[in-house]
This record gives sequence, C-alpha cells and structure tokens, in this order.
Amino acid sequence: MLPIGFTPNKHYGTGVIEDVLDEKLIPDDQVSEAYPCAQTMRNWLMWFQNNLRYIEAMLRSIMNRFLGYSDEILVSGISAIDWVRQKDPSMWLGVLQKYIYNTGGALQPL
Repeated sequence: MLPIGFTPNKHYGTGVIEDVLDEKLIPDDQVSEAYPCAQTMRNWLMWFQNNLRYIEAMLRSIMNRFLGYSDEILVSGISAIDWVRQKDPSMWLGVLQKYIYNTGGALQPL
C-alpha cells in the first residue's frame, strides 16, 4: 500500500512536488536549501506531463470499477485528475498516486 505522502522514485515529499505542479512553488521562490533546484522542478513538470494520459485513463477505470461511478465517467468530458483535485485539493497528487499504485498501476519515471 502506497502512503499518500510518498512519491516513488522521488527524493522529496509529495506535498513539495504537488506545490511545484500547482505552481505554488517556483524556482524564484527558493528561500531554503530544502527546496528543489530549478532543474528538479522542470523534471517533475515533465514527468507529470509525460504520465498525464496514463493517469487520466487509470483514474477513469478506477472510478468506474472500484469507486462505483457509472459508465458515463468513461465517456464524459470531465477530467478525472480535476475530479481528484476538487475532492481533496491539499493532497490531490498523493490521492491519485494511491489509487493508481494500490490497484497495480505505476507512473513511469523520466
């Protein structure tokens, strides 16, 4: 079982990665050595972008098969990622990773 605050193959916590993806943390905001460098932030953005279609497809399948949503979710224009973000905006990345990894899927590293 993947805990919500852990992102496989990453040295930083899910909250920091999520802040970069949400553009709450940008390279110009570095106030501490604890923050990732600009290249690491760019790599996370590219990692997420490269996995975007897979994440969307997996979440739609999980929502239909395991969470009891109707077949309409599979063909609707609703983004499954946005659905997760609205449901839990503070840890959306951890939640979607939990769904994917705990049902046997995995995100591809860069």
